[in-house]
Amino acid sequence: MKHSLTVCSLLLALLLMGATAWGQLSGTKTVGTGGDYATIAAAIADLNAVGVSGPVTFSLTDATYNETGANLVISIASNAPTATNTVTFKPASGVTPTVDITGCTATAGASQYAGFTLNSVSHVTIDGSNTVDGTTKDLTFTMSDNTNGKLVFNLYANCDTITIKNTVIKFNSPMSSSSVTTGIYANGLVAGVCDSLVIQNNTIGDATNTPYYAVRITGYGSGPSYANRIHTLSNVLTAQMRTVYYYVVGSGANTSSIRANTISNPSNTITGYVVYGILFNTYGGTIDIEKNKIVTVKTNNATGQGLFGISALTAQTGAVVNITNNFIGDFYCLNPTSNTTPVYGIYWQTGQTVNLYYNTIDLNPVNNTTGTVGALRFGSTAAATVKSNIIINEYDASASYGIYWAASTLTSDYNDIYVSGANANVGYYSGAQKTLADWQTASSQDANSKSVAVTFTSATDLHLSGIYPAGSNGDLNLIGTPIGSITTDIDGETRNGTYPYMGADEGTVTLPVQMISFSAAASKTGAILTWKTATETNCFGFEVERRAANGTDWAKVGFVAGAGTSTSPRDYTYTDANLLPGHYVYRIKQLDRDGKFAYFGSAEVEIGSAPKQLSLMENYPNPFNPATTIRFTMKETGRAVLKVYDMTGREVTTLFEGVAEAGRYYEVKFDGSRLSSGTYFYALTNGSERIVKRMMLVK
Repeated sequence: MKHSLTVCSLLLALLLMGATAWGQLSGTKTVGTGGDYATIAAAIADLNAVGVSGPVTFSLTDATYNETGANLVISIASNAPTATNTVTFKPASGVTPTVDITGCTATAGASQYAGFTLNSVSHVTIDGSNTVDGTTKDLTFTMSDNTNGKLVFNLYANCDTITIKNTVIKFNSPMSSSSVTTGIYANGLVAGVCDSLVIQNNTIGDATNTPYYAVRITGYGSGPSYANRIHTLSNVLTAQMRTVYYYVVGSGANTSSIRANTISNPSNTITGYVVYGILFNTYGGTIDIEKNKIVTVKTNNATGQGLFGISALTAQTGAVVNITNNFIGDFYCLNPTSNTTPVYGIYWQTGQTVNLYYNTIDLNPVNNTTGTVGALRFGSTAAATVKSNIIINEYDASASYGIYWAASTLTSDYNDIYVSGANANVGYYSGAQKTLADWQTASSQDANSKSVAVTFTSATDLHLSGIYPAGSNGDLNLIGTPIGSITTDIDGETRNGTYPYMGADEGTVTLPVQMISFSAAASKTGAILTWKTATETNCFGFEVERRAANGTDWAKVGFVAGAGTSTSPRDYTYTDANLLPGHYVYRIKQLDRDGKFAYFGSAEVEIGSAPKQLSLMENYPNPFNPATTIRFTMKETGRAVLKVYDMTGREVTTLFEGVAEAGRYYEVKFDGSRLSSGTYFYALTNGSERIVKRMMLVK
């Protein structure tokens, strides 16, 4: 008997000792009517009490949850989640739940003003898709507490390896009027900061009830202790003041990113605050800002406070920010009363290294302000590299600039910097520069840049629109320079490795042919066209088109097969015979094998008798940018050579070399798009005779 009692006592003791371990959560737990838990708050209460012993998924089975924000606080004292034993909240298959939150607390602490709080807990995922590894946004969190409900999600102190994805996060009407209303807030403290946070494929805020912040990430400033590996990816974000705000974020070799988001503020009603699409303050490490669409950003301010697409303040030594393949535009000042609001597409106020590649910035035109308006501005401490961007400011005012450069370090080239209107300025460097040539001279930058208008799909869609010359697809003025590490555009389409487009959109027409020259010469009854390509990719051929000089209708008159793909120069000739005397214009339509095309030209020719004398006429136009036309005649039929030289006497190119007939006009097009501004000479040689003239390239 004694032996039996001893065995029973031992078994009971073992049961009591293992009760806690056996009570820990793992596997799938249903939350909803008839499930393991009736409410999300009940599930969280049990999670906090017993912790986890394996991965656990809380499967939301109801269509609606009415939850109290003060009770949605995950704070696990023991048996906390780990990299193996994770916690996930997710809709059940086929269910699209809405979590309506009221009853938030104003009491100081982890859950103050919050709807759903993670209190120093890690390895938690909120996944709103109701399918495995899905991307549908099936879970909605609605903040309906218009007094204390200021934060929908609050990541309090040391929250690491957190993912919030595939959700809709919004505020109900009426919403709190607090200036800290936020969709997702990571609140760093002395006790710890967020590390490894992914915010992906969410819709946060809307145009009706717009929070002040969509995503607000703060480290701990007094240490400082930096939040690291923060990634905001592929979200639709709407906010009134700072749509994405990183404060005390990034350090050392760590990388954070803001990628492929749509960022807007379509209905701003607040005043007294600077408005930002993206703002960094006290940042470090490497931060990549790429493939975002920052469009329709508005401010209701009247005096002083600015409106900035992307901006930065106070960087750690060694910080690097890469800004690539972004659309930035459609900015508005709503207040028409004595408005002095400054507006910039990108304003790098202070900072370390910043690289801007393949961005499209279009301020079209900003209304209701007399403040300074600039597509791009750098403060005094930035070290900036700016290449292959489209930088456009359509606001016509004396305080309007394409690029504004203070006393920072700048390397800028192969950009399109364009302003419209008689009062605007292409640049500012120790004073305003009205034209690209003025800016090049003053800054010693942008030797290979252009200043041409660009056609976009719309003010809010900055994809290139139309086919050159009626549009911008196929416009050779928009050839940028390759950036080795960037091989795709804003849409993920592959960039041309040799002749990529400037701006974020690679365009619908490839730029497969690099044309060196195109010229036309008159014979007694026809026109002889010659052109030369440096390289060709997938080139089917060239259609020759002609119109009368005083006409507008082009007619196809011939076709010459292309070389397909070639990396060496190719020469082409076409004769348009039996023409009546007159003045004609020719152009070339280059065709790809996939049906895409681009235009080159044009060249003019006059059919009729030319004077039998050796003459080299003035190029026209002169000065020119980027192309000009040169005409010559011969006294006697013989060998003629027409070359271009720079100021040092170095040969730049040969425009014509061969037998030229007396009594004909020869007309040659010279393209200086790849050359720097300056004085050049062109020389015609025939035997022992030589004529030299001067021309000016002004970009």
